[in-house]
Amino acid sequence: MAHDTAGFQPPEGKRNRGRTQGLKGGQISKGGFMVFGVILALLANLATEGSARVLASSGLSTEASSVVRTCSTWFASRTSSSASAVLNPSPGSYCFDGLIDATGSGALVTALKTEPANRPVFLVVRSQGGAISESLDVSDVLAGRDVTVAVHTLCGSGCANSLFLPARKRIILDDAVVAFHGGAALTLAEKFDSDRDKFLAANPGADFDLLSREWRAMLERDVARQNAMLRAAGVDSDFFVWFDRMAKLPAARQSPDCATNTEAEAIVFSEDFLRQRGVLISYNGGPRSAEDLRRLNERRGWGRKSCFWQ
Repeated sequence: MAHDTAGFQPPEGKRNRGRTQGLKGGQISKGGFMVFGVILALLANLATEGSARVLASSGLSTEASSVVRTCSTWFASRTSSSASAVLNPSPGSYCFDGLIDATGSGALVTALKTEPANRPVFLVVRSQGGAISESLDVSDVLAGRDVTVAVHTLCGSGCANSLFLPARKRIILDDAVVAFHGGAALTLAEKFDSDRDKFLAANPGADFDLLSREWRAMLERDVARQNAMLRAAGVDSDFFVWFDRMAKLPAARQSPDCATNTEAEAIVFSEDFLRQRGVLISYNGGPRSAEDLRRLNERRGWGRKSCFWQ
């Protein structure tokens, strides 16, 4: 779905929920919330897809493979209406499924906090993403821990930003997708300020200046937390700033698949692109080219909601 940020409202008195920099018209626009409209309805049918091949080729230990099988079975039992939830198959191992909203983040943070700080954590995730602040709550708990994140089917937006990036070991199971959508950025506050007249027309009597100050303060806190997360993970501190820079690039300087895809709302980066920015992947069973991604999206009925950046 294309992003329309006209009339976009920051949450009054609430946290920074799900607002990131997004794709529009094959380029990055400022504002929006990544939603693959059909993904939730399809996830339950994909949970066990290729699981035997995944476990045979990913080099996982017997114990980790068992956890992935348990998570796959659990994922398959859930539907698009299931609330975000956490399963704890064994000490130190977890399955997370769903949005990283207040419910999902709260459940995952609570579960992880019960683990001894020196115990390695193995986390299998299937999530389309969620809110910035709630996603960063999870990354705060992961910081400094020996965490392996294995992506099952999809890890998008806040999941890619705040679960995949801070992991010490990153695994993309076969045919799984890690889709980035931008992160916390002060340009979102600038976007809101530029929409003052539209906002007031839709919300007569609102204290725009107060909301603008609160929104900016929230973004400043989240940008600081996000930058601390990137530094701790050894990832390029300009990783999300790059999304803003790319917005100014002419189409000829963008990766061809993203430059020509007017429906794209998220980017799947090549392993080489991620490696150059300090994001090392232990096993990558996901798409390795624009054609791989196109075939996978077509098979799953995901349309062209993501593009491949070589």
